[in-house]
Amino acid sequence: MARTKQEVRNWLNAQVGKQVNASAGIYNGQCVSLVKALLEYLGAPNPYNARGHAKDYADTLLREGIAKNSDGWLRVVVNRNMGKIGGVTYGHIWIDLANEANYEQNGAIALRTTKNTRPYSQRQQVVNLDRYINGDTPVKKSNETIAREVLVGKWGNGVVRQAELEAAGYNYNTIQRIVNDLVSGKSTAEYHTVERGDTLSGIAAKYKISLGRLIQLNPQIKNINVIQVGEKVRVS
Repeated sequence: MARTKQEVRNWLNAQVGKQVNASAGIYNGQCVSLVKALLEYLGAPNPYNARGHAKDYADTLLREGIAKNSDGWLRVVVNRNMGKIGGVTYGHIWIDLANEANYEQNGAIALRTTKNTRPYSQRQQVVNLDRYINGDTPVKKSNETIAREVLVGKWGNGVVRQAELEAAGYNYNTIQRIVNDLVSGKSTAEYHTVERGDTLSGIAAKYKISLGRLIQLNPQIKNINVIQVGEKVRVS
């Protein structure tokens, strides 16, 4: 079960402040528990298998083909020499999202998950779980952006352009009008006149843009759940 990056971000943020329990007894609340729980969330095989202590855990993930021995976005980070307890050297393992955030359990706060408390510079080993990530859902480009791409020849010409645009979910006539406006120097803004029963989400779907983009285009709308019949809503 591959996850998007945003799903992984949300899941990790939801663990902050909690004690993450693994089913393998002695690891309940310890640093490897967060990794085990993440493996289960990602759909990795046998997420709660005993794979040794923290300092050996990533090596086992590599041997089992669960992780890759390279840098990546979703990183499992290991330090094999964090200190000693009773004369025994212990390691530590945590999760790092490249250039975004890090998450550890039983680090800054005993038996709890914390965020941005473990510097990446403390790493001695890094493996990645990117094979379980789909990536982010791409944001649909605005009609004006597509029109500008048409102008520079990205979409080809004539029938080819129309076929490609429509296959990508854009209205050819709308794009062509905006292209003409760009060439003539006219405003490229496009508006929808609100009718009875309209909602912003429905308008966004009609013009094939995201609700977030529609809200961004209309800062005058203070309550996204309230729009008036006859009101002009900018859609591009």
